[in-house]
Amino acid sequence: MSYIAPINSIDGIVRYLKKNLPPDSRRMMTGILFAHPDIELSKKEILPLLPRYHVRSDKWFHLFFPGYDMKNSGSSFPATPYKCVYKKNLLFSEDYYNKTRRDLENISKWIYSGGVDLLLVDAIQNHTDHPLDLGHCIDIKLLVEREEGKLPHLSLFFERIFRYAEKHFPNSQTWNFSDSQIPNLVGSLAREALASCVPDNIASDVKRIEAYAVRDFRR
Repeated sequence: MSYIAPINSIDGIVRYLKKNLPPDSRRMMTGILFAHPDIELSKKEILPLLPRYHVRSDKWFHLFFPGYDMKNSGSSFPATPYKCVYKKNLLFSEDYYNKTRRDLENISKWIYSGGVDLLLVDAIQNHTDHPLDLGHCIDIKLLVEREEGKLPHLSLFFERIFRYAEKHFPNSQTWNFSDSQIPNLVGSLAREALASCVPDNIASDVKRIEAYAVRDFRR
């Protein structure tokens, strides 16, 4: 499910996964979404749809929102300067957002773009260190994709992820999700190439394929 309240560090994500990964899961694709509330894409297509994402992801897919908390969630975290960002009940902490970003960059080669970033990463049951397998990640820069005209409305984008996770539960994996998306992108590339034969367009679509490639972010 979409986990909002509260995440203030990578350790918080790790603790949650250790408690909530299904016992019969070998690998399960998980998402960490950095979506600052001041960015227009977050305001229009993420914050208003959080209830839908929460329900639709169900037990199939854990989606974490660093920096966010719900008002009256009963959080026991130390006081921090939260601000209300949506309908008086969704709170955001710049401190916790930045701390989680810094934590993730410290333990991996992943780098935050400054926009809206979704990191899909395999979570492993009974992993000796921690459940996040940073050797199998898909790093999707959503704001970049949108500005290049390659990203549909986020409700459509996330539906693909939720549907894949539901179909393959409890053993969804980044490799399989990547494989399921790239054929569609290759087909799109071929159609555009035949229609336009413009090298710049082809290069742009190649970048789209690269966006869904599995990467090794281990240090």
